[in-house]
Amino acid sequence: MSLRRFFERLFWLCMLPLLVTGLMLVATQVHVLEEQRSLAEQSLVRGVARDLDHMLELRVSSLELLARAMPEQALDPSGRLNAARARTLAEHHVELRGSHVMISSASGTMLMNTRFPKDLALPSEPTLPGIATVGRAISTRSKVVSDAFFGPMAGRELIGLAVPMPLVFAEPLGIMSAIEIADIQRRIESFHVPLAWSLTVTDGAGRVMAHLGAENPTPDGPAFIDETRVVRVSLTQAPWTVTLHAPPASVLDSAKRQAGLLILALCLSVALAYWAGRMASQRLTRSMMSLAEPINTALQVGEEIEEVRQVRQRILLLQHERLEAQERERQRIGLELHDDLQQRLAVLRNDVALWLRQKPGIEAAAAGAPSPILSRIDETIAATRHVVNELRPQVLDDFGVALGLRLLAQRMRESHGLNIDLQLLAEERSEHLPKPVATALYRVTQEALNNVRKHAQASVVHVTLDLRAPDAAELEIMDDGVGFEVLSSETPESHGLRGMLERVQALRGSLKIESQPGEGTAILVRLPIVPPDTSQTPSDPTPTPTTALPSTAQAQTAASPPAEPPKTGHTDR
Repeated sequence: MSLRRFFERLFWLCMLPLLVTGLMLVATQVHVLEEQRSLAEQSLVRGVARDLDHMLELRVSSLELLARAMPEQALDPSGRLNAARARTLAEHHVELRGSHVMISSASGTMLMNTRFPKDLALPSEPTLPGIATVGRAISTRSKVVSDAFFGPMAGRELIGLAVPMPLVFAEPLGIMSAIEIADIQRRIESFHVPLAWSLTVTDGAGRVMAHLGAENPTPDGPAFIDETRVVRVSLTQAPWTVTLHAPPASVLDSAKRQAGLLILALCLSVALAYWAGRMASQRLTRSMMSLAEPINTALQVGEEIEEVRQVRQRILLLQHERLEAQERERQRIGLELHDDLQQRLAVLRNDVALWLRQKPGIEAAAAGAPSPILSRIDETIAATRHVVNELRPQVLDDFGVALGLRLLAQRMRESHGLNIDLQLLAEERSEHLPKPVATALYRVTQEALNNVRKHAQASVVHVTLDLRAPDAAELEIMDDGVGFEVLSSETPESHGLRGMLERVQALRGSLKIESQPGEGTAILVRLPIVPPDTSQTPSDPTPTPTTALPSTAQAQTAASPPAEPPKTGHTDR
């Protein structure tokens, strides 16, 4: 599994509880909004119904009180109604309630009506459709609230209220009052109806008596054909119905739209968290991948993750320790070869030379040209000396990197015919370079010259070591060879180039390779020089012996071959 895939799974694993919690909150919020909406609708409709019931109850109670007072004030000795006294009582009711009162018999005869003057004769036959209300009240002995009707005397829409009078009169009588439809409209207008909600009050026949809202509906109109919520409540004092139509007119009125907004907000939050997590995971992935790179590029691109930085420092320390251990092992092997094998070869040469001089018949040969056996031994001694110098050039420890590079350039010229132009700037500082820095400069130059010898086909190689800067050593190696395509200077495929990069990286330096096919190659190296008194200065714990070159000279003197300067070469790692 890739690191990116791992982080994606980790992100969704962490986000899953949050998503579940968010969805639960959305569902809870939707439920709460639905409950609040339902409560608001029920509260509005029931409030209107209670208000109308209360109004009708007061009006009916007032009529009942008036009806119970009639026998005491308006009953004649003959058992009939005294219209004058009844009118006096009824006028007090008109002053109190503001609605006219009419008294009629079960047969429909109008006995008193406050709407008519006293001296005006009342109609003998009923002319109002609402008079039938009195008949129902007398026959049922209960209060009656009529449907809406048009009163010809009042000239407007009315509602009739009727109650029976006590059975003390010669004939059953009933008392009736009227309420204007406009009064009902004014009462429901005192309630606040949200935008796009529609509130209507209908009578027993379904006729709209009052309406509040954006429309003026009719029983068969579009306001009654609505897909949204419809709440109906019937009155207890009358066969009326209060109806509420509540369509989702706005975002705040719709629980579904609220849920949509919450889900959208949740999705945006998740998307933002995913983007932030992906950016963080990409940064962490790049930092983790940079641990495998030979060159520490992450240190040059802004703030680094602390744990990754610590791991990188540990890797650099391990690389530095590995290279130091490698150099110590090379030095140990060189010492073993020098102190043991070379001494044995020198003794062997002396013994063979002595044996040749002591044998009769070969004295002339021994005194003349060198013996083939002695030549082979001399070649073995020279090869051993070459291996010793290549494993760990003693000149680096004794005289510094400047002389080491001179001897290396001389060796490459003599052995391989390379035309090397060596320039040493501030050469006097080379003896004071830290040993790891001097070793790295020498090994990089050695590997670069070996690559030129094998692959570049160059006519001239320019090697420049610049030690003028107080805090860094700069090395530049340029050739005019065939060049190559540099895919990445950070992850080269060549084993030799990777070794150069690892050496430079271990010392926290930089290495840049520039090359194009047919245009030669340039290798630029910059190594920081840490002051010797700081704790960051790499040190070589292995003491450097100083007897290697004299011992080699002794072996050469004992074997009597011509002396030659120490030669350096390259070991492809």
